[in-house]
Parts: sequence; C-alpha cells; structure tokens
Amino acid sequence: MTHYFQIEKYNKNISKTERNKYLIKKMPRIQVKSLKSEEDIESLKKLAFKKDNIKKKSKSEKKEEKPVNKIPMNLFRRMSFNGMLATNYSKNKSLTSNNKHQVNAIISFIKFAYKPRALGLFSVNVIDNKVYLYGGLSTSFNNDIWCYDIAFSKWEKIKCKNSKNDEPVPRFGHSSIIINNNLIIFGGETPKNNLKPIEDLIVYNIENRKFTYPRIKKGKIAQRKGHICIPATYSMLIYGGINLDTSKIENTAYIFNGKNMTFIPLDYIGDKLPSLIYHNGIFANHFNHYTSDSFSFYKLPLGLPHNRVQKIKIEGIYIFGGLNEKYQLNNKVYLISVCKKPCIVFKPKIDGIPPEPRYNSKMVFIEDYNFIVISGGIGRLQRVLNDLMILNIESLNWIKPIFEPENYYSPRWLIPRTEHEMFFNNGKIYILGGRNENNYCNMDFECVQFEITNF
Repeated sequence: MTHYFQIEKYNKNISKTERNKYLIKKMPRIQVKSLKSEEDIESLKKLAFKKDNIKKKSKSEKKEEKPVNKIPMNLFRRMSFNGMLATNYSKNKSLTSNNKHQVNAIISFIKFAYKPRALGLFSVNVIDNKVYLYGGLSTSFNNDIWCYDIAFSKWEKIKCKNSKNDEPVPRFGHSSIIINNNLIIFGGETPKNNLKPIEDLIVYNIENRKFTYPRIKKGKIAQRKGHICIPATYSMLIYGGINLDTSKIENTAYIFNGKNMTFIPLDYIGDKLPSLIYHNGIFANHFNHYTSDSFSFYKLPLGLPHNRVQKIKIEGIYIFGGLNEKYQLNNKVYLISVCKKPCIVFKPKIDGIPPEPRYNSKMVFIEDYNFIVISGGIGRLQRVLNDLMILNIESLNWIKPIFEPENYYSPRWLIPRTEHEMFFNNGKIYILGGRNENNYCNMDFECVQFEITNF
C-alpha cells in the first residue's frame, strides 16, 4: 500500500530535478584551455562568476553593456597527445595555423639476418647513405667497425688494414664525428689502463680503411667519458662528461679544429654551463649553414642570406637532460646560441609539459618539421623509458605524439632502451641497439615516421 506522503515526496524530488536542469542550462559555459599568463586566469574568473540574468535583454541594453574580457582564442592551437594541450605561437602555416593538428608516430621494424652483435654505448655516424658503427659494450668490449648501406639495406663488417699491434684499444662511451671522409673518435673507456678514459684522438679513414693517431698541436683536454660531441663542418664541440682521474663531472666546453688539430675553450657569455654527464645535445640549424665549408661556431657562412627559409626560433645547440654534479636527474634545456663571438648560453622558455627527467637518452633533429626528437633513457627509480618526446623549435613547445602501428602485427609502443643510438634518414628515425632492464637489445632497426594530420 502506497502512502500519500511518499507520493508527495516523489513529486517534490522530480520538481527539484527539473529545476536544477533548468538552472544548469542557464549557467555560462566556459571552454578551458592551456593558460599562458595571469591575465587569462583573471578573464576566466570574470566569466565564471558573472551573474546571468534570466530575463532577456533588449538590443539597447546589449549595446550599453560593457563586454567582458575574453581569452584570445586565436593564440591557442590544440595538438593531440594523450589528452594534453600544447600552445604554439609560431607562424608556420604547415604546423601552426588556426587549424587543429595531430602528430602521429608510426612504428615499424627492419630485421636482419646478418648484423652486429647486441651492443650499448657505441657510436653511429651517417655519410653518403651509409651508417658507420664503432665500438660499444655488451658481454665484452668491442673494437669492430660496421657499415650499413641504406640503399641496399645490408650490414657489412669492415676489415681494417692496420696490424694487430697498431689497432686502437676497444672502447665504449666515446664520441665520434665524420670530417672529410675521416671518422674522428674521441674519449671513452677501455679495458686497459685500469678502465680509464682515453684522451687521444683516433682517426679512421673511410677510403683507406686504416686507423691513424694524429698529434694534437695545441690545447689539452681532461680525460673524460659520457660527454657530448657536436659536429660542424671541420670542427666539433666537446662538452661535459666525467673526469675519472678526479671523479669530477666537468662543465668545460672545447672546440676542436679538424684542420689545425687544436683544442680551444669555447668563448661564451650568459648563463654558466652546468656540470653534466650522460646528457645529450643536437645542432639545430639551417642545412645550408651546416654543410657550408665556411661555417664556424662563431660566424655565419659567407654568401648565405640571414633570412632563412626555415623558421627556427633560435639557431644553436640544444642540450637536454643528464646527471648533474650531485648525480641528480634533470630535464632542463640549455641553449648555446652560435654564429656570434662570444656565443650566448641561456635557458629558453619552453611551453607545454616537459619530458620526465632522464639520462642516457638520444636526440635527432628533423629538418622537415623543425623537430628535435628525444628517445628513451633512464628515468626515475632507474626505470628504462620507452617514450618519445618532440621539441618544436619553431615555437619552443613540447609535444607528445600518438603512437600508431604500421600494420596489425606491428607493436604499439617503442621498446624500452638506453645507451642506444638513433639517426634520421629519408623521412624516418632509425633506433638501434642499447639495453633495457633485462638485457641488451639487438641491432634490428626500430623505425618511427611522423604524420601530421588535421582533425
């Protein structure tokens, strides 16, 4: 038997629900996006607490009414990366127009029957559609040179013409660049000399297939490993690393001149370069500058226009991550602005959510999109990472792409790895080697290709 007070209570609840629905419809609707300044926050507060009159206003009242400050929505651009938003203020039509874009990372694999053994802490250099791999560490030290032909997708082990007594000592954690068909190798650790790093330079001639040991004419560098090496035509910048003689993490930077065989300290002003080890760096600059014979860290090449086709916001060397002098992780970005003397060092302001702090990650520069791509490394709690982060250097903002497999059988995530290498060629990023939390990764290529679509 139903009582009358229950029916009355039920009707009252229905009327309250309908009334609440009516009030919700009349409430002002606010679209929240990433905030840039305190003025945007105040404008949101005004919109949220504005009293809404239910009565309709006449046209004259609407004209007299002062408009509320609204957020300038044309400043924002939505980029899809796992539900987060990034702001972009560049004027490049391909990536920063009012249209909304999505960055997809398509994963694929290239597997080989004949390839180098699984390695970590090796070096990779690309020249004339060929990839040269040297050194590294796995179950033992490695002293081999391998060449990968991109056109024929084939690995080849190179036999050097040096005698056994004249061969270089196996090493890992070194750096290498290619200058004038010469592979220049610097630093690293070796099984000899009580595992101390090597201070001399080794030059491998690609045509003659022979190692030589040039004499340094000027300058002396502290023995180091875990440093970065940034090439530029006939010179290279060496920065950071650890001095195992003093157990000190270095903050010194030197420029090596490949023609004169000299080391000169980097002349710079601004912020002091931090002491870092196992950090990463890349040169983001115009391709014509980089390949010009007259290019230098202190001046632009002759005969090239200053107004470049590319829209890089700041041309220079971008340094990311690593361990500081207290062996703490960091995810800060330092920028060395080059093409002037002295160079300028500072920390640029970057929008968006930064990557997790890490060390032993890798970076590549993609000129087509003006992207700096960061892959892998060791993060918090010594966890090996498998993410991929993009720094758009046109607008200086972080982007996290959406992973998409190439086909049904392709993986949906990258393999976790650190101490690996990667390079960019013909529209693809190639990732190889390194190790994860259990063992060393093989030398099959893990390829990533970006697609930017409207949505």
